Amino acid sequence: MELDGGFLTSYAHFMERGHMNYRTGEMTITNLTYKDTQVYTTEIVGAVINHNIHLRVISPVPVPTITSSCSLDASTCTLTCEGDTTRAGPVNYTWMSDSVEVPHYTDTYIIMKDSSDVKEFKCKMKNPVSEETSSPFFNRLKPDSVKSGPKISAGVTVFVILLVAVVLLALVHRLKTGEFFFNKSSYPWQGDFWRNTKGHIPVDSNGSTSPPPKGQDEEDSLKA
Repeated sequence: MELDGGFLTSYAHFMERGHMNYRTGEMTITNLTYKDTQVYTTEIVGAVINHNIHLRVISPVPVPTITSSCSLDASTCTLTCEGDTTRAGPVNYTWMSDSVEVPHYTDTYIIMKDSSDVKEFKCKMKNPVSEETSSPFFNRLKPDSVKSGPKISAGVTVFVILLVAVVLLALVHRLKTGEFFFNKSSYPWQGDFWRNTKGHIPVDSNGSTSPPPKGQDEEDSLKA
């Protein structure tokens, strides 16, 4: 941009986005793009003033997320403050333990067992134009947060498995014997438990069947 004799001449992409204050000589660029990142110099009456302006266009920081990687013995965990910081640098990091800022300023933070009383962690990303804070990340080393949930889940799973096993046993026994197992007087390890005994003819000691003698009922009725 050139100001000469009260007349302003703008060149290239500054024709629409460049503005200059005639009184102070202050230049303003609107709707910045990454291509505007460069060094700007000032000239007065053809003389270059030893004053360079380094303009760097950067993006706002993203909303960060926290990921973790813990040791096998669960004695330490490495927390990482992640987010796409392309063209957002320089980025400063801040960590918070239960909303209290801790003196640690890199994108990773190692926690140990002595921090097991902490409920949650947060991280913050900040650059010259913006700052964002992550959602709370619950402490993986806190005993109740690690153990309470899985115990309930395991108990429910075992109960469901046992219930399904009992139902399947009842159905199989019903199909095989014609009656439910709770009507049986024998136990599962006894042969009669799995045998269909409904309507069977009694068996003599020698292994032959002996139906009631024909006419016995009539004889008994005559005696009466």
